[in-house]
Amino acid sequence: MLELIGVLALMLFILSLVRAIMDNRLKNKILQQQASQDLVGRILKPESARSKALASLKWSLVLIGIGLGIAFGQFSPSGMKDEITLAAIFVFAGLGYFVYYLVALRAAKAE
Repeated sequence: MLELIGVLALMLFILSLVRAIMDNRLKNKILQQQASQDLVGRILKPESARSKALASLKWSLVLIGIGLGIAFGQFSPSGMKDEITLAAIFVFAGLGYFVYYLVALRAAKAE
């Protein structure tokens, strides 16, 4: 289990690094193309505090859901423990995304 977590963490790190490099290259190309100031302003605008908070909420709800799925799987009968754990992880992570969707929808209506 620890090996899996290590491999997933390494893959996530590499993915984040590649995304940061690609975002930087894209921004440089946009600036070199001499696009309109309005377009450049919209693309390069930093994220608002509200969108950062919603992104944090999304990932915290998903990770809580995954943790609940693993905990639920630990209390299942031993004959189908792996299958129940995997199913519970997907169900609770999906519920986390659904709760995030409802919160984000309410936040969008408030704006």
